[in-house]
Formats: sequence, structure tokens, C-alpha cells
Amino acid sequence: MITKKELYKLYIKQNLSCTQIASLKKMGSTTVLNYLKKYNIPRKNSGAQVKYIAVNDYFNTWSDNMAYCLGFIAADGHVWKDRPYITICVHKDDIQVLNFIRDQISPMSKVRLSQDKCQLCIYSRNIHSRLVSLGVDHNKTFNLKFPKIPKNISVILLGVFLMVMAVFGKPIFILEVKTTIMLILCRHQETFYKACKNI
Repeated sequence: MITKKELYKLYIKQNLSCTQIASLKKMGSTTVLNYLKKYNIPRKNSGAQVKYIAVNDYFNTWSDNMAYCLGFIAADGHVWKDRPYITICVHKDDIQVLNFIRDQISPMSKVRLSQDKCQLCIYSRNIHSRLVSLGVDHNKTFNLKFPKIPKNISVILLGVFLMVMAVFGKPIFILEVKTTIMLILCRHQETFYKACKNI
């Protein structure tokens, strides 16, 4: 059983295909089609459907999980210059991190494994442009400027950024904010650890 409101949200707003909805709701594709007819929800052209759809407004609302994902992408993600892709590649031992980020931003995407690496690719024009507006773009390594963010979120965002940089052995290039980050983390250590524990 699926309600009209839920089906409309998945099929129209999130642009999922009948097959994706069927997989998500543990029912057959024909059943989804029957519900579309029953609820008078207009069918889309099959050519307009995207295989893996993201939660397009994910980075529009600040939350602990959003700050975690943003910090991780800022530290270890790749925002493509001329295509609406965001890719994150980590060692296979850290696949749970990519699974978490995938579940948050693009639940239908697959984390791909190859030898000792795993990669998540997110396709979304909205998310891509939002990340760029937040200063996380293809040229972020030397030029990342942290956006204005709520104080309760800044501890998590900056802390995750530092953790990823330390864990993955990358030097921290953003010298102008490094001291500020360290001061924030020292002052709010307890909040930071609690937040990371809950993620």
C-alpha cells in the first residue's frame, strides 16, 4: 500500500521511476502503475527519467548530518567543473562513510567498489550549484572559503573537515581559517565529540 501523497512525492517531486519506487516500497512495478492510474497522477515520458536521483534540496537546510556531508565533500570530495557530478572516493575499509552519505543525499545511487577503493557518484544540478554557492567547487583545495553557518553547526562541519584531512593524510591548505577552526574545536570539544558520536 502506498498513499497518493507519498507516491506523488516519490514519482513527481523526487522524479523516481516506477521501478525505483517498486524497489523502495517492496512491490511490483505493475502495482505502482496501477496506483498512478488510481490516484490520477500523470505518467512521465520514460526518456525523462534519471536512473539515480538525489535529494535536490539536501544542502538547503542546515542540520548535523548535512554539515557532516558538506564537511566530508569539502575535504575529500570532487565537485566537477563542467558537469553536475559530485564524486567521493575512499579506501574500501571506509565504505560505511560513503553508505551514510549516499543514504543522506542520493539513496538510489550505488557505491562502486574497485580493488581497494570505493566511489560514490552523485548526479544533481541543484546540489552541484548549491555546493558551488557554498564555496565547495572544483578549485576548492587552495581556495575554499567557509560559508556563513549557524554556530551550533559550525563545530561539526569544521571538525569533520579536519578529521577527514587528518585521516586521509592530506595537508590543510586553508591557513586563514586553520587557527579559528582549532579554537572552535578546543572551546566546543565536548559538543563536537557528542555530535560525531551521534552521526
